[in-house]
Amino acid sequence: MSGPAGAALVDAPPRRSWWLGDRGRSVLAYLAAVVGTIGFTAWAQRLWLADLHVPFRYYGDAIAVSAHVKTTLGTGWYEHEPLLGAPAGQSYHDYPAADNLHLLIMKMMGWVLQDWAVTLNVYFLLGFPLAALTAMVFFRTVRLGRISSAGMAILFALAPYHFMRGEDHLFLASYYPVPLGLILVVRVLRGQPLWTLNRGSVRAVVTSPAVATVAIAALVSSGASYYGVFTVVLLGVCGIAAFVHRRQWRRLVGAVAAGVAFLGFMVANMLPDLVWAATHGESVGSLVRPAGDAEFYALKITSLLLPQPGHAVPFLASVRDWYDANYPLASEQPVLGAVGAAGLVALLAIAVLAVLRPRDSVVRVGWRLTTLVELAGITLIALLFSTVGGLATLISFLSPAVRGWNRMAIVISLLTLAAVGLMLDGAREWLARRSGARTATVVAAVVTGLVVLVGVVDQVAPIRRPDHAANQAAFAADAAWVADVEAELGPGAMVAQLPRAGFPETPPVNGVLDSDQLRPFLHSDTLRWTGGGIKGRAVSDWMVAVDPQDASSSAVQLAAADAAGVVLDRQALGETAADVSDAWRTVVGEPAVVSADGRYEMYDLRPLRAELVARDGQETVDQAADGILRPTLPYPGEKVQVGTAGDRNLWVGPGGTLDILLDNARDSTARVRLTFTVAPEGAPVRVTWDGESVEAGPGELVDVTIEAPSGASTVHVEHVDPQDTSPVQLLGVSATLLDRPVLAPPAG
Repeated sequence: MSGPAGAALVDAPPRRSWWLGDRGRSVLAYLAAVVGTIGFTAWAQRLWLADLHVPFRYYGDAIAVSAHVKTTLGTGWYEHEPLLGAPAGQSYHDYPAADNLHLLIMKMMGWVLQDWAVTLNVYFLLGFPLAALTAMVFFRTVRLGRISSAGMAILFALAPYHFMRGEDHLFLASYYPVPLGLILVVRVLRGQPLWTLNRGSVRAVVTSPAVATVAIAALVSSGASYYGVFTVVLLGVCGIAAFVHRRQWRRLVGAVAAGVAFLGFMVANMLPDLVWAATHGESVGSLVRPAGDAEFYALKITSLLLPQPGHAVPFLASVRDWYDANYPLASEQPVLGAVGAAGLVALLAIAVLAVLRPRDSVVRVGWRLTTLVELAGITLIALLFSTVGGLATLISFLSPAVRGWNRMAIVISLLTLAAVGLMLDGAREWLARRSGARTATVVAAVVTGLVVLVGVVDQVAPIRRPDHAANQAAFAADAAWVADVEAELGPGAMVAQLPRAGFPETPPVNGVLDSDQLRPFLHSDTLRWTGGGIKGRAVSDWMVAVDPQDASSSAVQLAAADAAGVVLDRQALGETAADVSDAWRTVVGEPAVVSADGRYEMYDLRPLRAELVARDGQETVDQAADGILRPTLPYPGEKVQVGTAGDRNLWVGPGGTLDILLDNARDSTARVRLTFTVAPEGAPVRVTWDGESVEAGPGELVDVTIEAPSGASTVHVEHVDPQDTSPVQLLGVSATLLDRPVLAPPAG
């Protein structure tokens, strides 16, 4: 795809400049890209209305990111937060990720800024000029002119993707390593060396291709797992293409080695999580993703080309709304913006024309067209993997962990903007031959400026601009009621949060997201909150047995477990909120703290605990607490789907089998009563555990006592008829810990 023209990209002498000089013009171009990006970012983010001590986004996944940053600054790293998931603490080892670069940088920033919200906001804002800088490096690598490079770098930094991700997906929004990874992809496609190590001086060694390859692999792979995987995919396919054209094994091996380096850095980032899983056992439910998500979260070319949701022009916004409402798989609504869309159309046209060129045609191919063909080929590879039903679906057969292939949009954005820049440069050179270099430069600067201005307005949707006033009001309101709880209960108190919500990635209840349970933590450095424990282990999910509607029993359980208070989220309780609130008032008295909007009520459980200890004795209460805080809970095995059937949970296992995983949070064996009902429309099943088994027919109750060892153990359920491959269906799977004291509510 390259050929002799590819070499010209490296060997061509710099063009003569009529002002400033070559280096000065380069510095000016980079400066223009950064300054322009900062200016447009300030406008897009309404920075004159912002308070850096308040997150720009105080909702959804941004709450979880905020908790990450606060934990990193407060404990030294994000993996364990003792103030969440009380009493065990939140352990993110059960939710492995390789995105350590951003938190490491924010940790160092926090030493200076001394505030998690300021650190979060400043890092988010830094992502814009950093993206412009790395885009400039890529654009200059593929030989865009300085003016077009600066303009396209601004548009890349302010891509719709950046605002759509925002602080909700801060690590994805900080995509500045992406252009560096694409530099390696271009080098591989052109047959340029990746692993050459220069000698002779320190500077020569540092600027070697080998050092650059390792540094880029580390940066991209530590920035976001998705971008690391995307780069590996592009490296692999481009490496094969380059080998087919050149028959150079060294280049193919070099591309493979680069891919291995990327994967190696990803594994290194996740090594603490892998060690944790090896020593503590795999979590049975923290990171469960259906393989079909690879298509649900894939790209559609039409989606990329259409206006973005909430476009500043009402008609264009309505076109997008109509499309998303009437066509399936809206995914995460990826979009390129008008300039990027024009570049994508051009690249696809170039790819088609290059493939369908008549055999007898003679076309003079210059370096610019060669580069456009290269960009078109890389874009085509990206689309083949990331579109609905694309090659990513085949990858999902092996592992569903990487599901958001629509996030390839930012890679495609870089490529399409490069194409637009090359075409602008072509027009400039055409004009220079007719009107002179100075005139062409002035015209190019004006045209590029207009393209940037129109592009930025097109790419910044009003709905993506932060509502600072609303954020600040909500933040202050939460800070006020949490401060009252802190003053009431004192340092170190454990606060139970009801209703309990699994975290992370649990569907919303009555419009309340699972991340909402982290909001109180952001405003307190002394209270321990039961919310935020990573789901999938009994030690984190112990609150699943606490029913907020059964106030008398739940109050006793929580008081025995040494919860000093309980917070009811009336919004999450929905229509039952008034009845639940009345029941708790009857059992433990009036709430000690009520938020200004009435959403949160905090009840003091310390008097109830004192009453239990006085009545039953400290030892009995502690034994009861041990059973509450360290239960044995049932979890679905691999491929088991959990839904609802009426008011009971429904477990469905494919292929005539189903595994129930029992997680015993104790260090010793626990006697557990396991119960469930075989679905009436099902077939007879055999239940097997620890060498024992029972059989049950459709509609029959299974009630067995199991000696569950510490950690995870398996109960196997299968059809009695081995030829029956219909799904096994069970209703109401539950496990009850035996041989522990059960405290009765106080009389009256």
